[in-house]
Amino acid sequence: APPPPALTDFYLEPTVHPVKEEPLETNINSSSAFWNVLLLADSGLPTGSFAHSAGLEAAYQLGMFHDSNNSNNKHEALLHFVQASVASILQQGGPVLTRVHQAVWDHCQTDSMEGLLSTQEQWKTLNQQYHWAIVSNGPACEASLIQGKSLLRVALQWTLDAQQQNNSDEEKEMLRIAREILQCMMAPGDDTNKNDPPLHLVTVLGAVTALLGISSSTQVLQLLSYTVARDIVSAAVRLNLVGPLSSVAVLAQAQQAVAALHQDIASQDDDNLFLPSTVPVLDAIQPCHNVLSVRLFRS
Repeated sequence: APPPPALTDFYLEPTVHPVKEEPLETNINSSSAFWNVLLLADSGLPTGSFAHSAGLEAAYQLGMFHDSNNSNNKHEALLHFVQASVASILQQGGPVLTRVHQAVWDHCQTDSMEGLLSTQEQWKTLNQQYHWAIVSNGPACEASLIQGKSLLRVALQWTLDAQQQNNSDEEKEMLRIAREILQCMMAPGDDTNKNDPPLHLVTVLGAVTALLGISSSTQVLQLLSYTVARDIVSAAVRLNLVGPLSSVAVLAQAQQAVAALHQDIASQDDDNLFLPSTVPVLDAIQPCHNVLSVRLFRS
């Protein structure tokens, strides 16, 4: 029987639009914001991300990592999978992430009831558009909803604990705004919006990063890319596709394929969202996870 096609045979290069040569936003505006980035990137953050393999387990069992020409080179095959997965998630979720981040950031600067209602409407619309884009991929959609709910719960507890500390007046005001927005996101919709889907990970992450003082959209996209790549590589280690030491190189190299996407997505300012998947074969493989006879991960 012929060997199954390699993942790279199906990989569509993500569209990267030319952007003006401008200095990247590389400075986090405060030491506390930098600390918060590290916290959000920490594998110990209890959001349940390690329960999901982003379709890696299904791809492996379907033979996507068995190259007849180089059967031992799983490192390269895994790297292609990680880079393709991260690029696809960036293309689909990145525009939603940056727009929610900007909307919440702008509201924090004004803090008005009208602004809150407008911001709430923006994130609901963006979340719904993202839901429509990935709902056909059941496991990916479920994983995104679970992680979004978990991150929101973590952020609420985080701000609640912070409010009980001795804070300056400015810090108290920022925490009040943060709690107000997070509680608004947690609350179910009213009767007119009862069909709104729950909030996805990219929606919640965009809001949380803005509330924690991370002002750079590029850095928020980098954070999303890293956490997605980290979770897939961790899944690969547990599936014995790569050893713990070799996995470090895979994770380090994963950013090379998506570095240009960060600035491109962060610089998009049009109102018409186009949320394509650059690896449609992954959208076909990942739903197979639910029918695997033996599986380690939820998706």
